[in-house]
Amino acid sequence: MRVDGNTVQLNCPQPLRDAGFAVAGALFDVDVALDVPDASTLFRKLCATAAPNFTQECQNMVAFSYGVRSSPKRQLMYGSAAGEGYAARVITEFIRLGAKKGIFALSCRFIGPTEHRADLLDADNELGVIVGSVKEGPRVRMVARIRVPLAGDVRAVMDTIVKDYEKYFSSVLCEKQPTPELEAMPSYLPDTVVLQLYRDVVEAESAYYMDANSLTFVALGDAERPALCGIDAAAQLHYEGAQRAVVSAAGIVSSICRRRLRIPFGNSELSQLLRRAYNTEKGNRNNSLTGSTETALLAHAFLDAVWAEESFHCLSTTRRVGNILSTGIGSTTRDLAVDKWRPDQGIMELRDEPMIARTVYDYRHFGYESNRPISGIKEEGMKRVNAIESSREETRERQPSVFCERAKHEAEKMTKELERRDGATLDEIERTLEAKKRESSALQADRETRNWEYEHTVEKIRTRKQTEESASERLRQAMQQLEQELSLRQSAIETREQQLEMVQLDGARSERPSCGSGILLRRCEGPSGRSGAASGGSGFIRLRK
Repeated sequence: MRVDGNTVQLNCPQPLRDAGFAVAGALFDVDVALDVPDASTLFRKLCATAAPNFTQECQNMVAFSYGVRSSPKRQLMYGSAAGEGYAARVITEFIRLGAKKGIFALSCRFIGPTEHRADLLDADNELGVIVGSVKEGPRVRMVARIRVPLAGDVRAVMDTIVKDYEKYFSSVLCEKQPTPELEAMPSYLPDTVVLQLYRDVVEAESAYYMDANSLTFVALGDAERPALCGIDAAAQLHYEGAQRAVVSAAGIVSSICRRRLRIPFGNSELSQLLRRAYNTEKGNRNNSLTGSTETALLAHAFLDAVWAEESFHCLSTTRRVGNILSTGIGSTTRDLAVDKWRPDQGIMELRDEPMIARTVYDYRHFGYESNRPISGIKEEGMKRVNAIESSREETRERQPSVFCERAKHEAEKMTKELERRDGATLDEIERTLEAKKRESSALQADRETRNWEYEHTVEKIRTRKQTEESASERLRQAMQQLEQELSLRQSAIETREQQLEMVQLDGARSERPSCGSGILLRRCEGPSGRSGAASGGSGFIRLRK
């Protein structure tokens, strides 16, 4: 495998190609691809904004970690002896930002094939169990919930979790098994680890498990099949239980990516316990107060050729759950063609077993049939072994060509049968198809031409409309300017008319004859502040006694 930006390229190794592997190569587009992942990089790329959303927006978060046996899905999430995981970093950041904003508690347990839930915070506790209710969703009871008001408390709790899970998963954590026997028949542990941080606003909610919002980190069980799956009944049951948890997690992510109306929470106990995290738990008044849940699916895959088959399954899972156009037919976590190829390899090996057994049973050393002593008996034996192997290789090389010839004859036979039944030959159908293609091309060209004409016409109309609007705006501004000038001139004319009326009134009063006795004379000013004589009127006003 090779990582290029957010694209993962998988090339099938040559031994798998020679064995007829269903896929020669594939490209997978993901949101974030890391060639050498570490906890700090995962925290920076995936969880940088999760802490503010958890405390300010009251938003839940769920992170699924998925991969084959020996992949560092648990080490990167929960931490190891090399350092703390990204889950501890996120929880510590939550506690730091949300100090004095609620009651924080941590819980960590296994979800395995039995009904009891082992407690990673208390290794001696075997009382953990899932309790259902009619009024509310199922809850895990009788497991430890440790309050973590400070970042130091979180680190102490995470150290306990790391110590307990490393002890439990010690047989599958190592990348290479210590002995060839364990490498051929490795251990298989289907348990899913669930770490949750709860935030409660008041003490009463904490007592009744009515948390305001939560943060969930889920390390799913091993993705690959166990060594004796299908033969050993216990291994088959363990594999089915692990796959139910994996399929339920993939179904949740797929429903979110495809924007389905409902999320399938009934596939497993894990999905039932995640109802509160997705605000769908019945009877919980905090559902309407919590924001949308942020979900992340981390698929871990090895880059080497040893895990090429299972790595392809893990990457195809990301494609199937993330593609909104996916039909959802078939397995969500397994590719159908590659999954079918594996039993075919087993069948081929089983077919060789009787032949090998018969050959071994009927084998007689070639020296028994010789009447003379044979020099270099080992070299002669190797020649015969090489001849047998060459003959077997030639037979296997001829098998694909024989299969292709057989398939070709069957296809020709099926084609003739369909032509006889439908009354139309393959050549006629091809000619009709070509005619339809030409007609479709002509219609497409005509449609494109008309679209161009319509767009050109619309552009002309838009340009003409803009020109007319600009001219109309200029005329409107000119009219407003003329109206302002007209208003100013009318105001000046009215002022002049008032002055003229006052002058005429003063002139009329000066021409009126004097009468009566005992006259009182009083000097007055004209309208402009000058004397009446200066303004054209009399400087005195006669008042009758």
